Parts: sequence; structure tokens; C-alpha cells
Amino acid sequence: TGGGHGIIVRVPLLYGEDCCDLSESPALEMMKAFLPSSAQQTTITKRKNLDHWALRFPTSVEDVARVLKLMIDRLVENKFPVVSSSSSSDTYHIASPHGITKYELMQLQAQLLNIPVSQVKERTVGDSSGPPKNSAPRPQCTQLDCSETWKALGLSNDAS
Repeated sequence: TGGGHGIIVRVPLLYGEDCCDLSESPALEMMKAFLPSSAQQTTITKRKNLDHWALRFPTSVEDVARVLKLMIDRLVENKFPVVSSSSSSDTYHIASPHGITKYELMQLQAQLLNIPVSQVKERTVGDSSGPPKNSAPRPQCTQLDCSETWKALGLSNDAS
């Protein structure tokens, strides 16, 4: 927008369909539990604990791109709210409304990759005892409120 004003867009954990490496997204990183750590390793010696307490809201990069394009189109058409003169920017959230724990996400990905349930149970365990140990403190639910974004775009709250 003019006058030095801008728009800030906040997004949560992202994932995409065209990743080439599991390290490209934290949403995929946990699938490394199903890769052998060395060519000689054939048995699993320790099950991997995965957080089954905190809700995440993984969001498709394709969905974020569609909303950003809609924002830009509305700005060009002067149909997007211009930032008020009292502030230098407005913040909009784009996120999926569907919450999932890291453990549930790993189970879903394993199912999509046809990894047998027995392997999932053998190699991982869901930890619902509370916040993950040795990690930054965070709330149990990190859902972003997208209502202002949908309102600004003239969409319903379930637009994602």
C-alpha cells in the first residue's frame, strides 16, 4: 500500500507437495524415524517419542499462495482494507483450521505412505504427558485467529 504502509502475513507450520528432502519442513522431519540410520541397522533399538500434547495447524503452501494472490488482487482493485494512518502495517493470519498433534500427523503421513501400523507402533510412541521436554515453552494450542483475514477478503471464517 502507499505511504510506507505494509501488510504482515503470519503463517504456522507449512508443508508442500513438492518437497525433495524430509528436512525441508518440520511437518516431514519426523518421517526420518522410518529411515535406517545406517546400512547395517536392521532392528530398531529405541522407540522415538513424538509430541501428542500440543496442537499444530499445518497449512499447505498452495493454500497460503491462493490467499496471498487473492489479497494482492483485492489490493490492486482497491477492494482490500487499506492500513489505517495510525499504524504502519496490519497483520493477517493464514492457517488451516484443522489441528493435529505431531504424533497424529506422523500416523497420517505413515498411512499415506503405506507404512504398516505395526512399524509405526514399533518405532514411535505418542507422548501426551505435557509440553515436550528440552524445547521452547509454548502453549498447547497455537491456532492463529484468521477471522480478520477472512473478513478483509469478504470470505467466511471457514475459508481455509
